[in-house]
Amino acid sequence: MKLKKLFILLILIQLYTCIYAQKQSDNWYFGEYAGLNFSTATPTVLLNSEMNVSEGCSSISDNDGNLLFYTNGITIWDKTHAIMQNGTGLLGSITSAQSALILQKPENNNIYYVFTTAENGDAEGLNYSEIDMNLNGGLGAVTTNKNINLLSNSNEQVTATLHENSTDIWVISYQCDNTQFFSFKISSSGVSSTPIISNYGTSHGCSLGSNGCMKASPNGTKIARAVNHSSLVNKRVEIFNFNKSTGEVSSPIVSILSPDKFYGLEFSPNSQLLYVSSNNLGIKQFNLSSGLSPSILASETFINNSTGIGTSWSLQLARNGKIYIAQFNRDKLSVINDPNTPGNGCNYSPLSVDLGGTRSKLGLPPFITSYFLLSDYEFSQTCYGDSTEFISDFNMTPDSIKWDFGDLNTQNDTSSIENPKYLYSDTGEFTCTLYAWLNGVSDTVVKTININGKFITPISDQVICNNMPVTVNAAVIGATEYIWNEDISQNNSSYTITDASDNIFVDVTLNGCTERDSIAVSEVNVSVSLGNDTTLCPNESILLNGTTQDASYTWNNQSNQPTQLIVEPGTYSLEVTVDQCSSIDYITVNHFNTPGTLDLGNDQVLCNENDKTTIASNIQNVYYYWSNGSTTESISTTVPGNYSVTITDFNGCFQTDNINVSLNVPKINLGENQTLCATNKTTLAVQSGFQSYLWNTNQTSNSISINNSGEYTVTITDENNCQATDSVKVTFEHCSIFFPSAFTPTNDGLNDVFMPKARNIKDYQLLIYNRFGELIFESKDLSLGWDGTYKGELVQNGVYNYVAKYKGSINLNEQSIRDKVVLIK
Repeated sequence: MKLKKLFILLILIQLYTCIYAQKQSDNWYFGEYAGLNFSTATPTVLLNSEMNVSEGCSSISDNDGNLLFYTNGITIWDKTHAIMQNGTGLLGSITSAQSALILQKPENNNIYYVFTTAENGDAEGLNYSEIDMNLNGGLGAVTTNKNINLLSNSNEQVTATLHENSTDIWVISYQCDNTQFFSFKISSSGVSSTPIISNYGTSHGCSLGSNGCMKASPNGTKIARAVNHSSLVNKRVEIFNFNKSTGEVSSPIVSILSPDKFYGLEFSPNSQLLYVSSNNLGIKQFNLSSGLSPSILASETFINNSTGIGTSWSLQLARNGKIYIAQFNRDKLSVINDPNTPGNGCNYSPLSVDLGGTRSKLGLPPFITSYFLLSDYEFSQTCYGDSTEFISDFNMTPDSIKWDFGDLNTQNDTSSIENPKYLYSDTGEFTCTLYAWLNGVSDTVVKTININGKFITPISDQVICNNMPVTVNAAVIGATEYIWNEDISQNNSSYTITDASDNIFVDVTLNGCTERDSIAVSEVNVSVSLGNDTTLCPNESILLNGTTQDASYTWNNQSNQPTQLIVEPGTYSLEVTVDQCSSIDYITVNHFNTPGTLDLGNDQVLCNENDKTTIASNIQNVYYYWSNGSTTESISTTVPGNYSVTITDFNGCFQTDNINVSLNVPKINLGENQTLCATNKTTLAVQSGFQSYLWNTNQTSNSISINNSGEYTVTITDENNCQATDSVKVTFEHCSIFFPSAFTPTNDGLNDVFMPKARNIKDYQLLIYNRFGELIFESKDLSLGWDGTYKGELVQNGVYNYVAKYKGSINLNEQSIRDKVVLIK
């Protein structure tokens, strides 16, 4: 099997799902039903807005630049321009300079926050509401986290910038009647209600005139705010340093004073220039690069005046790197085309952006200006084996860039050149990240690269079996073309192979990528024969043989051997396989019917030498031949031995059986006749293990106990039903011995000696012990008794133990008596 890839050079520009901040600012909705789309080089007019707002507003798009929703700080409209579910009653104001700011929750593509400010520093202050884009069928809805208060009596200003970690966000606002900035951090955990407070800035009241905008620089290091309260003689713009890591605002770099109030503010993309709008004086530019107040004030440049174009209000940086200016009640916007250029070289163009008959008011939708460093990147050549080409598209030239191609199979998957090429190590999804840095601010574009190829499931090499065609299938889901053997007429997922000489390969095209699979074809002829059906005698067998070179074997009885010895009737099959090719054959084996099964019965036993037995077959109409030469159906014999017979039926099938004849004469012995003492009992017994016992006493055990004179007979039957009988005569006669229980050794001639009275006793012995177990008297003479002395001295009164041993003159079994005698003096 060979698998190889065809490479087709196709320029396929593919945009995949990415984490891509710039396009969130593609759609602007503002003013009197005005709208612009920034997905093209020149903004395109949008005429589908449902919003009429005099000042602050905000809009947001998804990572691909598709509109999600927009708001005036009170009502939210979804992407269909219908009021969003639960999207009314927000606490912003259509006359608040920065009534609304929309921010995406870090590390979450579905949750957004709308921050709102009340007008003139009213008590409602700064609030936020949460939008979940998963709700209402993907149109989004405001959740129960609605109008969550963060700061009361804030002025109309709110802005945002990225945290130092480039993920979290700082939301910055200011409280009127105070000198404090409040920085709230948004992270993947949500909005923190505990602010970072910085005590800098000018205090002003909360009444009419507290309007004007606040902006953060794209690099996040500066904050600028317009201060216009009517109580101040000199209106001003204050510029502060901002710490992106801690959220702290430090003392002003400079205060720009003017008797005329300021409203709009915007930094240049490189954060070096600040543009401010004044109702009557037009737009001024200040160069911040020195960081010194005198130099900054001295750099003041008028880039326009308001004569003939209406008053200039909000300024907003777009992702094309240009700054757009709201001209009150005009159907066009003005634009600064090169805002990074100091002085009039910034290329200010008044009333040059047409709004299609709709009108601008005071506000434009704000965004995190840190979004505007990078535009996009594109890629092509995504077939496996081709080098993928990457083309970056920067709005502004970054200080440095880094590509991480996300190829985990290699350690060398990065580049720092602007438009690299990279050869991926495998197919599948890869996450490619482009990092860019400008003026200390980082930005990131992440896309998913799908490397196509290796989509063919390799087709196994094929075998033509016994000249039978075989069809193969290269089906791939979604494939657009199949070409077999470079023959375009064979454009089908399947192909029929008829000849082993064919050189088979297929080219499959999927998603613009073509892959080839080759198929090796060979030819095999295999056959097997088990022979003709056959009939056997019951005791015959047949050897079936299917031996074939380099084959495997499968019998229907699960054997995998090439041969089978068959002894049972039935149908047998064998499948022989060589290189995936098989041949199968069947054979039926029968047995002749027999007149029966030969059985001479169990072995036989002769119980004595004169017994005769008959051995007979149970089969008729067959030929007999016995081991003793007889040809009859049965034989009789008195001679022990092994006898066999062979019978042959009319099919020539034979059977043989044998039987053993043995002689078994059982023997028992009750012993000699006996004479016993009349006071005793005795037991008569024969050996155990016989099948049955019968005594003339009608008892049926192998032993009996008797105490009467007489003749006793027992008959046994063994396991062969052979019997044996024996008898014995038993006589009981009188025998006795008697000892007194006390005696008085007083020499008065009465009961002075302890001795027995006996009859028919012999082998006598008497032993007497004191209470300590000490032997004090011994006698073996029936006529010699104890006189109560020990070592010549008469013993004390008391109880003494004695043992008497003896045999009867008739019953010679030794007997003993253990008892006590009382000695009384």
